[in-house]
Amino acid sequence: MELEQLKTVWKKTSKQEVEGYFVSKEEIQRLIGKRSNTTISQIKRKIRNKVFMAGGIGLLLLAFASYALVTKEPVFDFFEFISDSKPNLEVGIFYLIFGLVICFISVFNAFSYRKILNIEKRESDLKSSINTILAIVKKAMKVKVYSDSLVVPGTVLALVIIDLVHGIGLFPNVTTLLLFVLGAIAFTSFSYFITRYSQNKRYGSQIRALEECLQELEEER
Repeated sequence: MELEQLKTVWKKTSKQEVEGYFVSKEEIQRLIGKRSNTTISQIKRKIRNKVFMAGGIGLLLLAFASYALVTKEPVFDFFEFISDSKPNLEVGIFYLIFGLVICFISVFNAFSYRKILNIEKRESDLKSSINTILAIVKKAMKVKVYSDSLVVPGTVLALVIIDLVHGIGLFPNVTTLLLFVLGAIAFTSFSYFITRYSQNKRYGSQIRALEECLQELEEER
């Protein structure tokens, strides 16, 4: 019997017991718990995959950044077209910041995954567990959105500071600096909406399912 059918039977038999069709309130809650556990398992799998994927990419970027900062041979010639500076410094900083941000996302998701595991081990009521897990997932989504949106402005800011301190010539005039800043602002806005959309698409169905479970638990009180 599906959950909605069981709920209908329970509502009828809670007023008048019908032989062979009595369904207890506990049975309804058990089925709600089973469905929420399935949804939570899907969330855990997605977070676990992100931990390994982001961790792997982040470490590769950090390794490449270290190589760019140490080696004397040019690893990327893009910056040579816009400045007379040593391109390895800019490239190294660029990948260093990206690598650190992605590693941070991996570590944050690892802690989120661990928190969900701890919640499942506790003897707390189902409603409290679902609310806590929803808060963890929504926080992880916000961290992903804001970290992706701010990484480019952070990189530009770091390059501006280095250029001002060491005079590496990356921004030879105000126009070049202004173009970098405007590009960073445009990319930030674009990244914010794209990342928010992708996160809602990634976790939206699971969040809605858990919220429905909460609503059903409220109705069965």
